[in-house]
Amino acid sequence: MISMSFIKLIIKNPFRKKSKAILSIFGLTLAVLVLLTLFSFVASVENSVNKSIKAGGDLTISKGVNIGEMDNLNNENLNNDNNLNGLNTNDLKMINSMDGVKKAIPIYINYAQEFSRYDENSFEGNILYFSAENYDLIGIDLIDGKVFNNSNEVIVSKNYIDDTNNAIGKQIVIYGKSYTIVGIFTGNTIYNYFVALSVSEIKQNKFSNYTFIEKVVVDLEDGHNSDLISENILGLNKGFIPISSANDLPNKPLYELINNIMAYVYLFAITFGSVIILYSTLSSVNDRIREIGVLKSVGWNNKMIFIMIMGESFILSLIAWMIGSVISIVLIQVIISNFLSFVPVFNPMIFINTLLIIVIIAIFGGLYPTYKAMKLSPTESLRYE
Repeated sequence: MISMSFIKLIIKNPFRKKSKAILSIFGLTLAVLVLLTLFSFVASVENSVNKSIKAGGDLTISKGVNIGEMDNLNNENLNNDNNLNGLNTNDLKMINSMDGVKKAIPIYINYAQEFSRYDENSFEGNILYFSAENYDLIGIDLIDGKVFNNSNEVIVSKNYIDDTNNAIGKQIVIYGKSYTIVGIFTGNTIYNYFVALSVSEIKQNKFSNYTFIEKVVVDLEDGHNSDLISENILGLNKGFIPISSANDLPNKPLYELINNIMAYVYLFAITFGSVIILYSTLSSVNDRIREIGVLKSVGWNNKMIFIMIMGESFILSLIAWMIGSVISIVLIQVIISNFLSFVPVFNPMIFINTLLIIVIIAIFGGLYPTYKAMKLSPTESLRYE
């Protein structure tokens, strides 16, 4: 049984050489900061992408968007089967009539920014159209103001506000018509430089043939599984692409790149942290060879030596993890919120994963010093100068 005095000894030992302990903790804290920041960044990106993909519903349906084909459009309206990405009102009716579908909401988008400059105060960017009552299903987050409630109001993205001198209450000209800004939203990676108007304003749009149904947001009835509904949608053989998460995306090069980068970061953090722990613990063992000899001569066995040295390794690592966790929360909030326009994600798994890596670092870094201490002969240790 481990006594309290033995535990106190393990806690105090790493700080006999305070300068070395502080340097070790500082180095490990940097590793923790890097890991937590990247973990949170990846989680924030995935959360943002998933929110944009699913919007506020259970899944979205599209047929792909080829913006390069816009110049080939004629003046056919949105009821025509040949609109830009294939989705049309007939598709919408078909989806709405499916078993398990509570509501299917179309999201209209206009990418014809090159045509939007009427004067120097005109908005030049992308336009999102939806009905105000369906705001919660669109996949944007209102951070200030309110949603438009008539055809003379508009909400704009935070990125647009940051790049201009506009604000809530000011006027913005879109396709020759003046609108009042009543709200500001974040776009969750996709709608980062957009304005949003009432769907009724599509008629006002002078280039409405460039406005198309980008996707349909599907809200399912209670008790219905999105995977099963997706299979039924694919079974229609209409070319629909149901997506309920980033894992359903047909092409995921960004995720593959992020995963590859994270793998190298893990390797670097484990190597870097292990070297720090190895240096600190080995230095501690070398400074205490005579002491270890004395402990062995009074009856300490290798198990107790193992627990003591590895315990010191864990103490340094855990302190660095706690300090790094506190600092990273502030750092992540500042970086992600202010520079990347994401909503920072802090979930327990981020900190648990980092803790697991720190435990691995403590084990790898403490193994050799522990082995060396266990192999020391009491007689030789007492003669050590």
